[in-house]
Amino acid sequence: MNTSICIAPLQARSSVCVHLRREFAGLFGKDVGGLRDKDAWKAHAIVDWVKSTRDSHRLSKDDWEAALEVCCIAAKPRQAEDLLRLMRTERLPTGRKAYNLLLGAYARKGDATEAVRAYQRMAAQGLSPNLKTHLALMQAVLRAKPSADSPISLRKQKLNAWDTGFRLLADAVESIHTRKRGTVSQSFAREPLLYSTLLSAAGMWTQVVPVLELMKSKRCEANVTVYNTLLKLASSRGSLAECDALRNKMQRHSISPNVVTFTTLVSAHKNVSDWKGALAVLHEMQRNCVAPNSYTLAAAVSACAKCPSDNEAVQAASNLSRAALLRGDHSSEMWRALMSLHVAREDKCAAQEVIRDMQDNKCFVRRDVAALYKSLTGVEPNDLTPKAFRV
Repeated sequence: MNTSICIAPLQARSSVCVHLRREFAGLFGKDVGGLRDKDAWKAHAIVDWVKSTRDSHRLSKDDWEAALEVCCIAAKPRQAEDLLRLMRTERLPTGRKAYNLLLGAYARKGDATEAVRAYQRMAAQGLSPNLKTHLALMQAVLRAKPSADSPISLRKQKLNAWDTGFRLLADAVESIHTRKRGTVSQSFAREPLLYSTLLSAAGMWTQVVPVLELMKSKRCEANVTVYNTLLKLASSRGSLAECDALRNKMQRHSISPNVVTFTTLVSAHKNVSDWKGALAVLHEMQRNCVAPNSYTLAAAVSACAKCPSDNEAVQAASNLSRAALLRGDHSSEMWRALMSLHVAREDKCAAQEVIRDMQDNKCFVRRDVAALYKSLTGVEPNDLTPKAFRV
């Protein structure tokens, strides 16, 4: 793999940060779930590039932070540590934002031990944590993978991680309220993010109760993000009644649902094979003037695909997939749902049509889609080389 970085020659009075963001435009704003392996190698090369560039050009604080942001998004904390060491060598101040990006890299990696050490180094330098600091530290603890070699059971390790996360949440909220008492600040406005972060890691509904009680004691009103997290928990439990109750509560508190809310509701109906309910949610989106995204349409197609014996569901899945293609949405989940639907119906012609649509839209055929197609037809998809298959 070619790991060289081609940056255009620096012009006078131009910031290196601009060139970094241009080179890594595909990474900025991308969630870690959407980060592909072909993107992650860039974090390895960026440290060498900064070393060679700093000899001939004076890098600003924004330049270093842009480089750290690439390492954070790519979940490469070692490269972020190297950049911090280079900053200290250049006698540049390593501020709170730089440490927050380092903590973010450890959080995406799920390395709680090193994240705590970085947090301690930050405190030793007299830097006070902010909301992003607390969020990154909580995420590092909650995303830490249980060790199979530990004498403690995996379930107990997860419960311990949850307890640690709850203590961090309580300390973070107390710190924010103590530091900002008597003032209206952005931290208060974004405080529900702390609660939703911990709620998203809840494995049992009983773990939700103390978090909601803490919110109530701190007079923190739940926003749409918190409700979306609770809806995801109810959806994973397959409880449409709980989803309806939460949706009604949002209406009583005049909280407008967003596309994530509706997508979660569609997924809830998908989990119980209720394709008519999923379509009803799509109609409600239209009434609320909320446009569905690729995940919404993919979940609706999957809901219809779970009923291969129902001709109306099959027709609905076909209509939704055509609407998604017209919008330019080529979600891998949608292709997999369509292929599984045609395999269940043993419809070889429709399965071949899916492959042709993928080829016409220049979409990669994932291994799971290719495996479904082969299970039905006995052959690999035509006109595709093994290089086009990817995990």
